[in-house]
Amino acid sequence: MLEKNKYLYIFRHIQTNQVLLSQGNVLKKTALFQLPYPLQKPVAPNGMRPAKLRKDHWVPLLKVEFPNESMFQSVFMQLLNYRKYRSVQPLTSDLLKLPIPVRRRKIMRQEVPNTIADLADILNKEKFPENSVRLQLSDKSDSEYADWPPSVQIDSEEIKLSRGFREKTTVDEAR
Repeated sequence: MLEKNKYLYIFRHIQTNQVLLSQGNVLKKTALFQLPYPLQKPVAPNGMRPAKLRKDHWVPLLKVEFPNESMFQSVFMQLLNYRKYRSVQPLTSDLLKLPIPVRRRKIMRQEVPNTIADLADILNKEKFPENSVRLQLSDKSDSEYADWPPSVQIDSEEIKLSRGFREKTTVDEAR
């Protein structure tokens, strides 16, 4: 039986460091609704949610391969729940002292480390077999944001930055 989807793709915005999760190797415009914004308006203030998905502004952050689709779905939903939980938490007193534009930028800058740490936390809680989850990063220093469980095997090859993820076979065949 062919697995429908067992890959999780995570993209980051090159200017704001916001993070989007995807089930495919390219982003769909509906992915923007993952970005936290409390009001139900199509355009968020001061760029908290871009009005349109510009694919040249989003670069691959990491790719995770799971043993099967059910594990992938579980981790994907938990990551979305972590993000939702984080967006409704009250701000710390240090953040409240900052002017609103500075506060928003600081919160957005923390999305990459928070997402990576959340992923590691979920993988620590789930009991996957050893080396069953493969992780490929665009920057090896990003792996330092978390303590990875033994079930995670970090790929030595970095992701090539482009407007989407490119599979190794596709790049090799093009040469």
